[in-house]
Amino acid sequence: MRSMEIRSATRRNLIRNILALGLLPMPTLSWSDVGDIKFVTGVRNLNNSYAIVGINNTYEILFNIEVQSRVHSAAYHPIFAEAVVFSRRPGNFALVIDCNTGNIKKRLTLSDNNHFYGHGCFSADGSFLYTSENEISSGHGRVGIWNSNNNYKRVDQYSSGGIGPHEIVTLNEPDSLVIANGGIRTHPNTSRKKLNLDTMSSNISIMEKTGKITQTFSLQDKYRLNSIRHLTVCNNTVACGFQWQGDHFEAPPLMAILFTKNGKLRLINQNEGTRRRMGGYIGSISFSKDGNKLCCTSPSSNIVSVYDFENGGTEQFNCLDASGVAPFENGFLVSSGIGKLYSIDDEGINLVKSHHISFDNHLISLV
Repeated sequence: MRSMEIRSATRRNLIRNILALGLLPMPTLSWSDVGDIKFVTGVRNLNNSYAIVGINNTYEILFNIEVQSRVHSAAYHPIFAEAVVFSRRPGNFALVIDCNTGNIKKRLTLSDNNHFYGHGCFSADGSFLYTSENEISSGHGRVGIWNSNNNYKRVDQYSSGGIGPHEIVTLNEPDSLVIANGGIRTHPNTSRKKLNLDTMSSNISIMEKTGKITQTFSLQDKYRLNSIRHLTVCNNTVACGFQWQGDHFEAPPLMAILFTKNGKLRLINQNEGTRRRMGGYIGSISFSKDGNKLCCTSPSSNIVSVYDFENGGTEQFNCLDASGVAPFENGFLVSSGIGKLYSIDDEGINLVKSHHISFDNHLISLV
């Protein structure tokens, strides 16, 4: 017994010395070990540099990591306290962030023939990261596959089932992906110019882990110019947010619900006045924690809209340059491009914190 204790102590000392020398990566903590950080988002600092920040539940910034260019959204690991942030289209880098220290653990890069579309998600068990991408030469949408258990090694890519894949979310039952193919073709040589509006057609694809697309959902032809961009999921029901590419005088529906169990896509038909205030544009979308409400931001119209599934009505709030939205407590937390954070609940909208930064498109809740 004594010799076993000595061997165990020696082994512990050896591991400790190896870690101290940097010969093995430090183990990643779980979210319960970290505790304090609640949100991650991209920002622009006062000196016009771009950065990633972590925010706690009292709205304070825990870290501010400068990056080479603007980031768009993030995905968080379901077990370990790390998140991956993605460069804004047509960017070609993503960064794995240790949410305990705020340090960059890994930089992911693409081949010259692909670029990121700004979003991604993890598999339910955290083993794989899925990223929305454009294959530049063909214009076809791709889903990149990265093995997070093997230092985020790139292992494969699948067809997204459309053009311009944007947000991707994970379904637990069955274990699959939902992909918003926005339908808009772009090319890095023309920046963010939309190249195919005369033929664009967006859709939602359901993909198995094998890459097989099992279902595809499209809008009616009269709504062909609605680009399906953003997704949120709660209890295996998916909500979708659109960006209208047609005449600005029109006010089409901008949200839909996808019921994955019975395979139906249903538009949320708000009244024309409500839709018109959104300005044809949804920037971010989120279910509440209980799934009873749906919140979306319209930054170009300075509006936040909250749809109540129980009464079928929408409440709208003025919010200058509203950008990201995430579930928080009994409602939502909204970020703005002028550095303000707002809570929204049954009592209305309230300013909870102001920072001297500009929050970017998406606010990602980590728990």
